[in-house]
Amino acid sequence: MTIDCTVRKIDPPGIIEMLAGGGLAAAVIFSVGVFLMVIPLLGWVVGPALMISAGVILLADMRGIFRRKTGYAGHCPSCGEPAMAGDPESTGECGACHSPFVHRDGQLLKVG
Repeated sequence: MTIDCTVRKIDPPGIIEMLAGGGLAAAVIFSVGVFLMVIPLLGWVVGPALMISAGVILLADMRGIFRRKTGYAGHCPSCGEPAMAGDPESTGECGACHSPFVHRDGQLLKVG
């Protein structure tokens, strides 16, 4: 059986998909911080700390939105499982069999 190791481009995720992970986490953490503000003393310290950390999480997530890159995917040349490949001439490792491969000339090739 021959394994098709050709690499195809994957479009980067859109704005909605990018915001879903970090943006949602930041909203939940911020909400918990707001609710903790009701508790005297401990809540007055922990609540604003959580709100600030939610802002930092959101800013870190927003930074990723502006670095949208095209990804590459193919099949592992050793076992045939789907694998994410980096930019051309980069190496990677199969998540299933842990064998290394290199992305070269539109193909995933075994290393070694």
